[in-house]
Amino acid sequence: MVDDRFKYLARASAFAFLSICATGIRSARAEAPQCTPAAAQAAAPAGMTIGPIGDASPALPAGFTGAMSIPAANGTAGYCLITGTIATNPQTGKTTNFATILPERWNGKFLFQGCGGLCGVTIAKAPPDVINKGYAFSATDDGHSAPQGFDGTWALTASGAPNEEAVVDYFYRAVHTVVGASKTFAANWYKGNLERSYYTGCSDGGREGMVEASRFPTDFDGVIAGDPFLDIPGETLGAYKVAKALLRSPGASVPPNLLKLVDNAVYAECDATDGVKDGLIQNPAACSFDPHALLCKPGQSTECLTNDQVDTITSYLASVKDPRGRVLYQGYSPSDLYNDGLVGFNMSMWMKSAEPAHDIHAAEPWGKAPPYAWMFADNVLRYLVARDANFDANNDFPMSAKHVVSDKGIAALYGRTDAGSADVPSALDPFIGQNRKLILYHGFSDGWISPYRTIQFYEDWAHQRGGYQKLQQSARLFMVPGLYHCTGGPGPNTFDMLTALENWVEKDIAPESIVATKYVKDDPTKSAVRTMPLCKFPEQAEYSGNGDVNQAANWQCSGNQKMLEVGHDGFLAGLRALQKPHPDLEIPSQQKKPSQGAADH
Repeated sequence: MVDDRFKYLARASAFAFLSICATGIRSARAEAPQCTPAAAQAAAPAGMTIGPIGDASPALPAGFTGAMSIPAANGTAGYCLITGTIATNPQTGKTTNFATILPERWNGKFLFQGCGGLCGVTIAKAPPDVINKGYAFSATDDGHSAPQGFDGTWALTASGAPNEEAVVDYFYRAVHTVVGASKTFAANWYKGNLERSYYTGCSDGGREGMVEASRFPTDFDGVIAGDPFLDIPGETLGAYKVAKALLRSPGASVPPNLLKLVDNAVYAECDATDGVKDGLIQNPAACSFDPHALLCKPGQSTECLTNDQVDTITSYLASVKDPRGRVLYQGYSPSDLYNDGLVGFNMSMWMKSAEPAHDIHAAEPWGKAPPYAWMFADNVLRYLVARDANFDANNDFPMSAKHVVSDKGIAALYGRTDAGSADVPSALDPFIGQNRKLILYHGFSDGWISPYRTIQFYEDWAHQRGGYQKLQQSARLFMVPGLYHCTGGPGPNTFDMLTALENWVEKDIAPESIVATKYVKDDPTKSAVRTMPLCKFPEQAEYSGNGDVNQAANWQCSGNQKMLEVGHDGFLAGLRALQKPHPDLEIPSQQKKPSQGAADH
């Protein structure tokens, strides 16, 4: 049974295209076969075995044996749900679980859905609009099953040895293998040719999409990568920094009422920097909020922060560096740190625990429900880096109180996990060189993966490609004000990236802007309360000065470059600084990144 707290990690990116219109469907090239395990196995390519799996989300229907016809209901077209395993290494017998949805009427296209967290869950349900549009749809658990999205125990065998096969599957092999097999399977099932293939994913799904484009540039015609942790080392350091800030002293945590105080101060300082005070911060990097302004004065004990709490907020906003001052991972955005009962994950959810740390010096400082930041960092450092279930990440990983990581710590972290990263812009040259398209997006109020990391990556990439206009011919970034991690948040957070990608790939219509909508309770079946254009980076949406600020028609993407403006908070977060380790650091050669576009198996 998958823990409900982590299901969003595997499905978050599905919310990014809930508004897709069900248009353009045409009949399948041939009548689809009867939806049975036998028919599915007959259409399966070598290495694919049809049957039930144990980590499907949502859980498979009772009596499921590998294939089942799901009739049309509630406005969703009928489809065939198929699950099973695919061999990722036939020589060793290593497999990965998969789920495929084949609609009654196929549009000739394939869509792969990325996972989340450290994966371990197989998504077995496509968004209704994707099914209605006629896509063949697949997902995988990345080659391992895990009850929680941040569980890294699978990276070790039962004897405690490194599970190299499972790690390689998670880094890149499982997705690539399932993509290839699923495309062949769909073509066999419908007895027709596959015309287009697309990828969508958020969080770890964003990482997977970027890895696919970097390593396997011919797998997809277009990729949507949301809130990606581009590099596993950087995201681990960011999470570790946040968790360690809470362990500096018993009073380091910031309760919800004080986070609300911080939020109010941030909005008082930053809301109007985009030209209009409207409850939405267009570019948090341009803010100059200083947590020290909320420090308790002598005799004051309420509506203020202690020194330890100021340090916690400052640590959250600050970058992680190497001993030479080079940025390894950007800090987080100051916007929307407090979660006012909204769906989604921001800073308060990243640092929240069911109870205070029982011992800030212990190897496991919290009880059964530690902060998500600690869960992620501890599992990566323990199982993927140290490869030791008894490793004490709290005391034995070398990061100073000023967020400086030693050369030894950097070499170990990058050497063991960088093969699963996609943070080298030049590695994407083969992908965009073949006229394939990439859409990146990131929520500015994402408290789990720094939005500034994605911005820095895109800025570096534009510099290498000769400027933003040249890069925008193939890859565009859309920053989303007020969006938490992949979904939720106070800003407009529902948008249709898939149609934008289709138009770009199939009609050569590049997305100049994409309208985002805020619905009541973030439910697209309810009324819209605000719309906002998302501009292609580095443009920032500008209010016309007339009309309702809640209407997208009164905003415009005017070709400015205001998203490049950096204030105190942007500089504190490490924007416009190099983020790779010092070139003199020795990383084991067998652990270095693969060659650009390498088709590793």
